[in-house]
Amino acid sequence: MTGRRFLTSLRLDTLFDGVFAITLTLLVLDVRPPEELGPGGLLPVLRGLGPELASYVVSFALLSVFWLGHHLGGSLVVRSDFAHAALNLLALLVVALVPFSAALIGRHPGEPLAYTVFGTHVAALSVLFLLNWRHCSRGHRLVEANLPPRIISRITQMGVEATVGYLLLIPVAFFAARWSLILYFLLIPVALVELARLARLIEGLPAGGVEGGLERKDGASQGVG
Repeated sequence: MTGRRFLTSLRLDTLFDGVFAITLTLLVLDVRPPEELGPGGLLPVLRGLGPELASYVVSFALLSVFWLGHHLGGSLVVRSDFAHAALNLLALLVVALVPFSAALIGRHPGEPLAYTVFGTHVAALSVLFLLNWRHCSRGHRLVEANLPPRIISRITQMGVEATVGYLLLIPVAFFAARWSLILYFLLIPVALVELARLARLIEGLPAGGVEGGLERKDGASQGVG
């Protein structure tokens, strides 16, 4: 199958992890310490950094959730093809935009459009992850041949639920902008619990079959993001 020779998992994973690492680092650059102190001293200035710190924490946590999901699903993918690589690159395009949308929230915490832009980026990333997983898992195209259908269905269900949740949060910004970021924050522990359950399911799987045994010699996993 020519798809096996299209792109090595090592190169794809290195690119994906590299972009995520750079993006996570860029998030904190918008949180700048004060250069000058006002009459009230440092405390009021630090309080003023609240929106920037909140957007940083939520953005970092959401991207971490996506990264964990990417590698959990990617541990089940044994080869790549052009569409798989292209969807990964599209996902990275959105990932790289997150610092921009996070900065909008930090600098304009009362502006509904800022939360709309942020929510659109998060929802788009979730859609791309879901589409990529569907591409990889449909007919066991790129996943292990003996991967149980229940695992495929579970990951698909998680992707659909996450995507719907993120899409529903977009209009919230127009009615309660500041609550929008709080709701994103509340979704994070829910997502982590679901990912932990998925991790236990994957760890309970037997070692891969023929394809699993011949899996990538570099030891890396193909990304599903």
